[in-house]
Amino acid sequence: MKQGLLDNPLLYLSRHIVRTKSEYDRLLQEVRDKQVWEEWIFYILEAVENTAIETINTIQEIKKAFLD
Repeated sequence: MKQGLLDNPLLYLSRHIVRTKSEYDRLLQEVRDKQVWEEWIFYILEAVENTAIETINTIQEIKKAFLD
């Protein structure tokens, strides 16, 4: 990260995918086998939402630590 300020990326969508790997694999296989996209899209949207919430919380914690 720039100037060593952060050890990890702040926006890390892959974290959600790693945490829910079996669901990710299952849904991806359904897209491949049956062209079932709706559930896959909802999964990705949930991943984006969860990542955004975690990122906001992290930024708030960094801001609070900086101000303290």
